[in-house]
Amino acid sequence: AVVSTQSTGIIPVPITIIGSKYDVFQNFDSEKKKIISRTLRYVAHHHGAHLCFFSSKIETLVMRTRGLLGHLVFRTQLNKTTTTDHNKPIYMLAGMDAVSQFGAPPSSPGTRSMLDQWKQLYLSSFPQEAEAALPEDPTRDKKYNEAIVDSVRAHKHEELERFRKAQERKLKQKSLQ
Repeated sequence: AVVSTQSTGIIPVPITIIGSKYDVFQNFDSEKKKIISRTLRYVAHHHGAHLCFFSSKIETLVMRTRGLLGHLVFRTQLNKTTTTDHNKPIYMLAGMDAVSQFGAPPSSPGTRSMLDQWKQLYLSSFPQEAEAALPEDPTRDKKYNEAIVDSVRAHKHEELERFRKAQERKLKQKSLQ
């Protein structure tokens, strides 16, 4: 397959996307597997990356992943057989996939890039949990009280304040001279 450089963000360093825990993934609903697989195929295609599903519990996937990594590190012989069926572990080498093979995201064409369209499809299919906001100053958060650490930190803070005041006095004295 020919990689179109206009629609890709190829990075000059070899990238491999490894979808781990395939043993868990294989039990997902077929439609969810299809969305995840197609999204990952697009991301790999977009960045000129290899895509390989892996599980330490499935020996054939261990061997296939080891072969791919061995090729990247030691330039060993590479298995060029690809697997694109979302119901099987995906194995796609960089530059061997094309949007025409996995299709565009099922959304209305707009001004957004195709990468943004795939991202939107993924996020709408798999809502993300909101991350808890950190307090403005996490060092003052009471749930992380640590008496010894807090006393040393208070002492260092006092030293810093004394140093700042001393520096301010020196600057004032220099400006008066």
